[in-house]
Amino acid sequence: VVLGVGLIAYSLVTDYELGVWKVAPMAVHNVIDVVAGAFLALSPFLFGFSDESANVWLPHVVVGLAAIFLGLTTVQRGYSYHRAEHQAAG
Repeated sequence: VVLGVGLIAYSLVTDYELGVWKVAPMAVHNVIDVVAGAFLALSPFLFGFSDESANVWLPHVVVGLAAIFLGLTTVQRGYSYHRAEHQAAG
């Protein structure tokens, strides 16, 4: 829940299509995604619930690994860059 609220917060200030204030560069957003994903993937082991059934801990690991993957593979250029590039072409 805390990571979800944090994701919403840093998404609102990221310079991309869904950003409201567009202050933080996309590269910063991606780094936070990777760090938060690693924390989420490791959370069953850090907080001691990895010995529960797989339906308890596996979603944390899967979503965390997905966040890491997306953070590492998302384009680093922000919305302002793409918008300026598009306006120059048109």
